[in-house]
Amino acid sequence: MSEKSSAYRSVAVIGAGNLGSAIAMALSRNYDVVAVRRDVSKISWLEEYGVTVGDDGADAADKADAVIICVKPRDVIPVLSEIRDVLGDKPVISFAAAVKLEEIARYCHKPVRAMTNIASKFGDSMVVYYSLFEDDGIHELLSALGRVWKVDNEELVDLSTVFLGSAPAFVSLLIQAFEYAGIKCGLNAELSREMAISTFASTSKLVESMSPDEVIKMIATPAGTTIEGLVKMKELGVEYSIIESLMAAVEKLKKM
Repeated sequence: MSEKSSAYRSVAVIGAGNLGSAIAMALSRNYDVVAVRRDVSKISWLEEYGVTVGDDGADAADKADAVIICVKPRDVIPVLSEIRDVLGDKPVISFAAAVKLEEIARYCHKPVRAMTNIASKFGDSMVVYYSLFEDDGIHELLSALGRVWKVDNEELVDLSTVFLGSAPAFVSLLIQAFEYAGIKCGLNAELSREMAISTFASTSKLVESMSPDEVIKMIATPAGTTIEGLVKMKELGVEYSIIESLMAAVEKLKKM
């Protein structure tokens, strides 16, 4: 294990479902982590990464320097009510969708709202967070999950639930479509999958330094295969469909 953070050495992750477990796994590289879930048997695999597992949220929060909440939105307040007496000045970082900072602040002195996704387990995702106080230790802690972006508007955390938290599911569907297309055209399943994964990963690198339009212009030659495919995508309204799908998810979020 690498050297511990100087600000917060131990972290309690309460609600070690898919996202909570991913966060616990990433943090375990730099912090002492306790992951909490009612059914401990479902997270016993985290022990392989040096994570302590348990089912007592109050005890974990009491012993930790910082607390992360990853339970379902409806369970946030009950959990905070259970652990409030042991929080003191410890930062409480909530990754629960739609639970406002002012609600969390009723139970702790240092509330933080954040959002990331399950790819954070690799330490190569992104975290958007919002708080009303400055704390370099929070930024350092969250950087274990990937790129960190502090926003000055809580609504941006809400929107990141869709554009960041849900994103791996949307992108996975696109990758799957590439896989199926490759198989339909005659590629074997393994090669088609590898090509799809490689293409999405390498294109992400390209658009870090170039605009999507610049990438398209570099590849699409006159009367070539690329422009043929792009014209068909335009005819089918692929871009519009993706935008409308994301907006539908945003509308659902607003109703929560």
